[in-house]
Amino acid sequence: MCIYFTPTYLYIKQHNVTGLKYFGKTTRADPVNYVGSGLHWKRHLRTHGNNVTTIWYKLFTSREELVEYAIHFSTSNQIVESKEWANLRIENGLDGQPKGTKFGPMTDNHKQLLSESLTGKEVSAATRKKLSDSAKGNTRHLGITHSEETKRKMSEAMKGRVHSEETKQKMRDAYIKRKAAKAASH
Repeated sequence: MCIYFTPTYLYIKQHNVTGLKYFGKTTRADPVNYVGSGLHWKRHLRTHGNNVTTIWYKLFTSREELVEYAIHFSTSNQIVESKEWANLRIENGLDGQPKGTKFGPMTDNHKQLLSESLTGKEVSAATRKKLSDSAKGNTRHLGITHSEETKRKMSEAMKGRVHSEETKQKMRDAYIKRKAAKAASH
């Protein structure tokens, strides 16, 4: 079985006026003319102009080598903590990847094959540690505590919303699947 990996460039950009650097990734064919897409980096470019030099780039054709290199570089250069870098999070080489493969969106069959191929794969202790370290401090998904004001605003925004029958069915199916998985684990 063949799983497709889109060859990916890692690069370092530097703003020619301010000296701020950005470590990123792209699957585009020309990493030199690609300006980057980080939130802080893009804001910096809007404020100070697009006067940027690509000071380094490298093409990776192996997903594992890409991830290992990106995380190692990010942590050893402290790109999140350092004021020299515009990165707001550790670069892992994968975030922001377009859905699917280089041949277009994944079919349900492709998703199933990918899932089956990855099931049971062992991840080395070193890789687990790198992934754990890169996730530390990333509270975008888990452990977010919203203020009462934010909760009220979220509630107001959802009032009056009507789900389609298709969405309702998907929600039912997901609930049944979670319930079955929970029962099977006990």
